[in-house]
Formats: sequence, C-alpha cells, structure tokens
Amino acid sequence: PDAPATMRGFEIGTFMMPSMEGEHVKAPARTIEVPVGFIGVIDKNKTKTELCMDFMMFLSGKKGFQTYMDSIIGGGNAPNGISLVYDVTMPEEYAEIYEGLYPIGNVQKPPCQTLARGAPNEIQQSNREWHNYTVTYFKSGKTPADLDAWAAAHQNNIMNYMDDSLSSAGIARSDLNNPQNRPVGA
Repeated sequence: PDAPATMRGFEIGTFMMPSMEGEHVKAPARTIEVPVGFIGVIDKNKTKTELCMDFMMFLSGKKGFQTYMDSIIGGGNAPNGISLVYDVTMPEEYAEIYEGLYPIGNVQKPPCQTLARGAPNEIQQSNREWHNYTVTYFKSGKTPADLDAWAAAHQNNIMNYMDDSLSSAGIARSDLNNPQNRPVGA
C-alpha cells in the first residue's frame, strides 16, 4: 500500500494462436474457443431440463446471443471475444479489437486432453512417468530425435497402463473387441 503508483495505462491487443509448422506437424493450431464462457445444464428433472434446453436454444440463436452481448456491454463489461453465433454485432470499439480473430477449432475435446498426460482416467503412475519423460524432453536439446524419443515413451506409457485405464472406466478388453455386448456408457 505504500508503494508509489508508477503503472501507466497500456493497450491490450489480440492475436491468433500461432500454428507450429514443420515436417512432424499434422494439423494447424487448436486452442480453447470459449469466448462466451462455459455454459451447461444441470440435469435435475425432465421439466427443468427441458426449460434449460429451451433457454440454451434461445441463447445460442441470433436474438438470444445479441441480447446477451448487449447486456454484457451495457453493464460496463467487455465481451471475451468474437461471437460464435452468426450475425451478432458489437460496438465498433470491440469489433476493431477482435477483427483479426476467427475460429480455428478446439483441442480440449476427447481424446486429446485424455491422452495428454499419460493413460486416460488419471492413472497416477502413468502420470508420474509422463512427467519424468516430459521434463527430460524439455531439458534436452529438443531435436527431432529427442521428440521421437518422447513420442515413443508416451506411446509406451499409454499402452503399458491401458488395462488399468480400461478397468478404471469399467471397461474390459473384451468390451473393445465386442462393443455390441454393452451399450456405450452402460
């Protein structure tokens, strides 16, 4: 509290998530695309769920999302980014800030995040092994050979703990070989 206020105003800009490009890259960048936050429905009972779904359909349409956007701005807040709903407009000052942004996809959907840190379903030994070989990789010279070694270690890790992962999810190898025996999610 006794420190002098020396901070001056500054401008904030926006930029697209940069893509990594090269011989081993099979897709452009994917990132989190949730400029409107996370919106969901808690399933309480059929009547309430149907009302929530009606509201979600309204919110995800042009009229509903325009109302939402206008309310955010009218309340003195800034929108988190571009609208993912077509034809929703925002004041010029925000339109200019976000004019260079466009949707590129979301990497957080399964199975990407599920396999990111070892075997799925939070198998702790697998997660520890992932940590060790990933730290080793980042401490290395990061050559293509180092990346190949990391990828081989990651694949081995996932495969070594596959049975533990399946068991944690209530799935047996026979379920994978015969999916017709049990409905998904049963």
